[in-house]
Amino acid sequence: MNIASFPKALKHSFIFAAYEILSFILTFPLIFNMNSRILTDPTYTGRGDGGGFIWTFWWIRWAVLDRGEALLTTDFLTYPTVINLGNVYDNVLTVILSVPLTAVFDIVTTYNIFVLATLATCAFTAYLLVFDLTRDRRLAFLAGFTFGFSPFLLIRATGHLNILSIEWLPLMLMFLLRFVHERKRKDALLAALFFVLNAFGSWHLAIIASVLIACLLLYWLIVDRAMILNAPFLKSFILFAAVSTLLLTPFVYPIVKAKINGEIKTHLVEASHAFSVPLIGFFVPPASNTFFRYVPWNWKINEIMHKNINYVEFTNFLGFVELALLAYWLLRVPKKRSSVFFFFTFVVFGVLSLGPFLKLIGSESPVIVLPYYMFFYLPFMSFMRTPNRFVIVMILMLAILNADAIAYFLKKHGGMWKKRKALAMFSLLFIALFFERMTYPIRTIETKVSDFYYTIANDPIESYRILDLPLVPSTEYNYLQTVHHKKLLLGGFYDVQNKNEIFSFIANHAAIIDLQCAIFQRLPGEDHVAFFREQHVKYVISHVQAQIPNGEAAGCFYEPQIIEDLFGKERVVFQDDDIQVFQMYE
Repeated sequence: MNIASFPKALKHSFIFAAYEILSFILTFPLIFNMNSRILTDPTYTGRGDGGGFIWTFWWIRWAVLDRGEALLTTDFLTYPTVINLGNVYDNVLTVILSVPLTAVFDIVTTYNIFVLATLATCAFTAYLLVFDLTRDRRLAFLAGFTFGFSPFLLIRATGHLNILSIEWLPLMLMFLLRFVHERKRKDALLAALFFVLNAFGSWHLAIIASVLIACLLLYWLIVDRAMILNAPFLKSFILFAAVSTLLLTPFVYPIVKAKINGEIKTHLVEASHAFSVPLIGFFVPPASNTFFRYVPWNWKINEIMHKNINYVEFTNFLGFVELALLAYWLLRVPKKRSSVFFFFTFVVFGVLSLGPFLKLIGSESPVIVLPYYMFFYLPFMSFMRTPNRFVIVMILMLAILNADAIAYFLKKHGGMWKKRKALAMFSLLFIALFFERMTYPIRTIETKVSDFYYTIANDPIESYRILDLPLVPSTEYNYLQTVHHKKLLLGGFYDVQNKNEIFSFIANHAAIIDLQCAIFQRLPGEDHVAFFREQHVKYVISHVQAQIPNGEAAGCFYEPQIIEDLFGKERVVFQDDDIQVFQMYE
């Protein structure tokens, strides 16, 4: 069978199938546990951010479609505070697409389908972009693999489904490049469509795409302004901007309104500094890598970079193979204006990923101010509290430049590199890239929950609330709500806009303060019970195996025994290895 004789669409389908199989392999054994386990960040004790995104699939079907609840505002998670969900779970397109899938599959399977399919699609759209640039299927396949299964994206598969949903960005760039050179309105319309789809993946991705467009315009203004300062291009670009704005406005307007009303928080410079890339971070493999996990220096550097941020956010490895090919491109490959654009963009996004202040390895004191600092003075750019997410475009540019380097090498050594030797070279490169990405066995966590949550799910009375302890920002409680369907008192308030209002509620009620670290110092137990009765909290659920993040540093520990002493053993209505349930009233 000769694949060269197949129609183009069929060839592309074979490529996508290959990427999907690779997604099964690189996330093994997830494919055999689709309805019972999810990928998770190794540094989380719960289900990580994945629990939050699973919650969105449940919320749109159970609450919005079946019960007529509001899509973007609710007190269901954080009673009595009403929160705006628009900047928390901003994966609009994924949530919409989940509706038909959850009619067939359970929400855990649906979530895992999206994770696996999105990885493959990211690789496939990068393949289409590079194939459009090179017309070489082998180069495009390697580039797609480089991007779609980069360590950066693979680690986002452990919880950041919104950031993982970058698959539309390569297609947006492909049509942008086309209409820069050909000025066809069709390309402008398609670029707008993929810009909007990218924005629906996450508002963070909308910012990333906007900066990429700015890079494109700035580059041609510097290099050859006649390319973009002409009537056909300007008309096409205005069309692109108008269509994008028209399609996004119904979804962006509620976010803008919430921002104006102060419902959406503005991220602090310090937070962005914590989530920026240290210079060494581009060169340090994740400690979970199958091979590098045994290298002592790699563990030590990862530990220093980790500090107070999670494992996902400090994984920004570009790849040794990719960087070696970039070095070859810089030193040996003749530069074309079109390819220099990709390097220019690589550098711009690299600088932005370093955050507002330069750091070398850990969280050094702010000394050198970097261009990212200006984001805090631009409208809505403060949404982007995590500069390291700009790395995603660096990897796409790296994949394109790597393809250019390989193409030049093969052309230069055309007499020596016959078909078999060229195939051997591609095979070796693929194997090396594969080893850089291999994380076996990848960390998964079981989605099984205590039987008690199913018991209260069958309770026809819905008016009471649940309080899960310890009282920490955790999407674990969001996930549990998809099972029991009851309102949470101060529940999954992880990264919500109204966090200050929630903290104010905590600070104004001594009963809550005493439970925050399970330290009973001031109030007798009956006062606590009376308080929770007033809040219609029927069950206080102590998660006996839970830990408070950074609790030791804060001098704050969770002691389930103190909770039992506080409410009394006689109030325990359920207990297993994971939870102890106290009933506040009949």
